[in-house]
Amino acid sequence: MGHAKPTPEPADLIDIHVASVIIGKAVSTIYSMVNRNEIPYMKRGNRLYFSREELRNWIRDTRNRTVDECKEEVRSDLRNRSRV
Repeated sequence: MGHAKPTPEPADLIDIHVASVIIGKAVSTIYSMVNRNEIPYMKRGNRLYFSREELRNWIRDTRNRTVDECKEEVRSDLRNRSRV
């Protein structure tokens, strides 16, 4: 009787070492970030997993805006408030 093959993990899931390369942080820093829930992760047993796509989105979403972007956001908010 054959055993069922284990389902391979999705290619998108990576371990902490690959995540450290992607975001450019030390593994110990990533552990700290996980403890503070500052970074998207999944945990199964004692293993941490990260999604490449979620890490890319997280990096993009935590990007600091430029002064011009902030000014435009304020202008847009003021325009929208004056319409109400």
